[in-house]
Amino acid sequence: MKQHLLQPATWMAIVFMLCTGNILNGQRIDQFEFKGPLASPESTTENPLHFNGYTNHWHNDYKNWYRYANLFKMSTPDAELTFLQSKVDMAEELGTPGLILQEGFINELNRASYVILREPTVRELEDALKDHDVLVITTPGS
Repeated sequence: MKQHLLQPATWMAIVFMLCTGNILNGQRIDQFEFKGPLASPESTTENPLHFNGYTNHWHNDYKNWYRYANLFKMSTPDAELTFLQSKVDMAEELGTPGLILQEGFINELNRASYVILREPTVRELEDALKDHDVLVITTPGS
């Protein structure tokens, strides 16, 4: 008749659990109390994340990631860079890459009366500016 005895490693594990049963007890979550120093709001960490690349289409993504004492993380769009990128995208859609307009320029242009000058000389431009608003159309090399 063959006896089935436990392996020596199993016996050691059982003895270890019996000896440390009273020592190793965890804290219940409803009894948790934080006793360390609280981090100040100045300890917020900001990481800018700029992604310009291709995944399944081209992305120009500008975000800021925030962490506070490793408790939370949030991601917010970088408004200035996102608006600038949308201006660049619109200029490309309009067929004039590199054109950047100030906010409200087109609205004010539609409200005002102006004279269009194409490739004016400095003298022509100065004379026209004395009487009314001027929209100058020129090339970068002129």
